[in-house]
Formats: sequence, C-alpha cells, structure tokens
Amino acid sequence: VIRRVTENDPLLPRLSKISELDDGKYGITNANTNCKWANYKGNGNVDMPANPNNPDFGHCVIENVPATNDGFNTMFYIKINGSTINAYSGDGDNVLAAYNNATDRGGFWSFKKVTEIPVAIGAAGWASICMPFPVAIPAGVTAYVAESAKDNVITLKEVSGTVPAKTAMIITGTANSEAKFTIAQATAATEVGENLFSGTTTERIDFSAEETFALGAAD
Repeated sequence: VIRRVTENDPLLPRLSKISELDDGKYGITNANTNCKWANYKGNGNVDMPANPNNPDFGHCVIENVPATNDGFNTMFYIKINGSTINAYSGDGDNVLAAYNNATDRGGFWSFKKVTEIPVAIGAAGWASICMPFPVAIPAGVTAYVAESAKDNVITLKEVSGTVPAKTAMIITGTANSEAKFTIAQATAATEVGENLFSGTTTERIDFSAEETFALGAAD
C-alpha cells in the first residue's frame, strides 16, 4: 500500500520514475525499490506495490485538471482503468486509492523534478550511503569503499567522480553539514572495483545476533 507522507519525510523513498509504455500510457516505478504502480482492479486501494520483477505496469493516463477547479490548470489527474488515483483516499485516509471526485484536491497531481539527493553528515564528520542510482560525488566530500579486510582491519580506497547504483560507501566531509549528490546517468559511472561494503536501499529486518556488523562512531 502506498501511503501519503509530508514534505519533511526522507526524500529517497518518495522518488518515482515515469516511463512511457508501448500503448502511449505511462508506468510509474518507485526509484528506490523498483516496485511499480499496478493496475487498479476495484474494491479500494491501488494494487500496490507490484513485484519489481513483474514487467506489468499500471497503464496510467494523465489528464489536465480543468481550470475551473480552483484554478489548478497546471495540475493533472492520474487515471488507471478509468479511475482517478487520489493521494488522500477521498480526504478520509492517508493511502493511495481510487476516488472519482473531480474536484477533490487529493486527485490533483504535479511533477517536481529531483536532480540531487541531500545526505546529512553528522557531528563525527562522516556518513555511510548507498544510492539506488548512479550519483556524482560532490566537491568537499571524500568517498571510500572497502578494498580488503584482514586481521580485524578494513582497508579503504578513495573513489571519485560518478559511482554506479548501489555502491555502498563511507563519506567524509564537514561536520554537521549537508552534501548533495547529483543523480547521474548509468553511462557516466565508473566501476569502483572490489568493495566489501554491502549496502541496502530499503529497511532490513530479522538480523541474526552476532552475525551482522554495522559502522558507528565511538562514544
């Protein structure tokens, strides 16, 4: 189930990719998980999230919102199988659902292009990151991958330029600052070579005790 959040919630889980399908309609994919908006089949919520390995999309139609609806003539409806997809569930909940009320603002959509992902660098002066798409390492930030590990020592290797999607890294920079990583094309990325760090772009659960290790700053 896709749920509505505020603009202050983390950006990365909220990003979507829009792609044109063979029938002239559009598919919407979560940029972080690759889960797709699926076809609306009635009875409430949109069939979400679709399996990322399933090639089928919800075939979305984008239609202008008439200017008579409070002047929102720069916004649009998203319809699947003739039903209007509404971010407010008819203003009664916080789930994404079909709600065929042409004047309800929850059904008014607009695009906001995102080109950078902000990353907070804490008081220790470092952070760990793993992006679901290629990113360019910004000025003022030094990035490292784990080249090898022996005798309880990890050897880091500095990487620069644009790194491929899902590259797990440690970054260093000014303490208590924000670094902005520019989203890049896959063709611009350079492989980083051996990297013992394993990253994730989604929450992991059910870790086994004493079998999982994470990085942290010493007290």
